[in-house]
Amino acid sequence: MDDRPGFKLDAYLVKHGQRGPLCDVRVWLPKQPADDGRMAVQAFGLPFDNELCGSGFSLINDEEPGFYFEASDILIRSSSTQFGRRVGGTTLEIDHVERLTIRRNLRGGAYHELQSIESATFHLSQVHYAIPSKVWSMDFKGNRNFGHSYSPPRLPVRDSSGESLALELDRHWNWVNHDDGDTVVARSTPVFVFHDSSNAPPASLNTLRQSARTAALLLSLAARWRVVVHGFHAYFNGVTHEEWDYPFSRVRAANGLEDSRDFLVHPSYLENFIQSASSRISSFKEAESDAVFLAIYSLHPTVKHSIESRFLALFVALEGLARQFGSANGGMHSIIPALLAAYPPGIPTLWPILGEQGLPGLKDLRNELAHGRNFSRRVPGSLSVAEDHLQLWIEYLLLSILNGRAYAHSFNWLTRHTIEQRDKMESLRIHLSEAGIRSRS
Repeated sequence: MDDRPGFKLDAYLVKHGQRGPLCDVRVWLPKQPADDGRMAVQAFGLPFDNELCGSGFSLINDEEPGFYFEASDILIRSSSTQFGRRVGGTTLEIDHVERLTIRRNLRGGAYHELQSIESATFHLSQVHYAIPSKVWSMDFKGNRNFGHSYSPPRLPVRDSSGESLALELDRHWNWVNHDDGDTVVARSTPVFVFHDSSNAPPASLNTLRQSARTAALLLSLAARWRVVVHGFHAYFNGVTHEEWDYPFSRVRAANGLEDSRDFLVHPSYLENFIQSASSRISSFKEAESDAVFLAIYSLHPTVKHSIESRFLALFVALEGLARQFGSANGGMHSIIPALLAAYPPGIPTLWPILGEQGLPGLKDLRNELAHGRNFSRRVPGSLSVAEDHLQLWIEYLLLSILNGRAYAHSFNWLTRHTIEQRDKMESLRIHLSEAGIRSRS
């Protein structure tokens, strides 16, 4: 097994702009989006009893010509020095790195943030679009050509300045020896690809990076699956620039897509949806953008939650949308109707957010959970049904806010399921009311 590090270098430990000890650094970068990387670090020149622990450290090498390295926002869990071997340095145990940045082939060691990017590739977590479901394998002597081609979707993303950048949603393939040694397996990583065009305005590093993250977030909404940018490689003026987000403590999306419950936006509408939604986001104030982004995050969290905690998180996201896009004044019983009037979701027969005629709404269930009362034991199945309806409320409100209602895939599984379960929903509301959980309006 090849366990050689991808990088071996010296770097200074830095915190609050103060340069600390010189460190010997070895880095093993993740090979797949779901993998963890590793980093081995030894610090030199420390007193024997000195301990380095905590967060907010960086490792920086900015002195080697033609090369720049930075691992930022590092969490050092512990430090240890082998007794009697102070010359060997202090070993640092690192649990988290927020971002790892490498720039190479610099001209004279200079770097300018605003240089125009010629091309860039963003590595994503798994996503439906542009990714075939079949994993190809064959005899290692066979032809490795798929025998078909396709045109990747071009996603026009409008940034905060009003300029539009086109990102292609493609896949990168690599061939891996199978366990038996006689076959190879094709594995793919979904990617955004950017190519500079002569008629487009120059794209800066920060603009392109933000545009890609906006596109990934909108893909999360459209695909009903959390899409995360893991890696970023850019090329401009002879310079290569590489970044990895959370390379050692990964923000993962699982390999399977069985929990996504079908598309919210059909692939044939994807390009139009991204263009329309990103254009709308570019006009938002910061607080409005935050409310939209946090709502999408709540729909597709990076870690597993209990059904109770997810329901609460979804309702908090709904309240955030109501405060930013409904009304700035009043309680939920006034700003939620204002939100629905301003941005009608256009989906019928959902569990009402606010209760009426003594029957509980989703807000009443939220209040029960927030006060530590679990109604699922009294009315089994009620919370799972309510959660499905709350998810749909948020999804279709987001589509309405982002000018994307026309692109909703009307035959998605979750929408059909909730409509078919209308009688069950009404029965559950009646049972909840009989159990003492009633509308407070």
